[in-house]
Amino acid sequence: MEQFSQILDRPRDLSASERSALRKDVVEFFVEEYELEADALHDDVDLVADIGMDSLTFLELFDEINANHQLDLDLRAVAKYAQNHPAATLGAFLQQLFLLIEGKVDLSAVEAAENRT
Repeated sequence: MEQFSQILDRPRDLSASERSALRKDVVEFFVEEYELEADALHDDVDLVADIGMDSLTFLELFDEINANHQLDLDLRAVAKYAQNHPAATLGAFLQQLFLLIEGKVDLSAVEAAENRT
């Protein structure tokens, strides 16, 4: 997996090549985790109904991306955000991932809301 050390300088938009590399990493994860063909993983694939993804697998995927790309995303806050904003399809998941990495989701607000309850 390619590393994006400059991603830590958030917020900023990811380049097309960074988005492509992240998409490739996510597809490779699903290919390995679920023994799927990469060609079957298009943006409209339903993560739960078609692939069988669950919350634990979601966290494993984010943890792997976080570590392999040297990101500093709070996995607890990411999990809470994803729980409140579920991504049904691969395309929606990728868009959510890009927004999180680009710093366009205020994870501190997610944590603050969690602490109030």
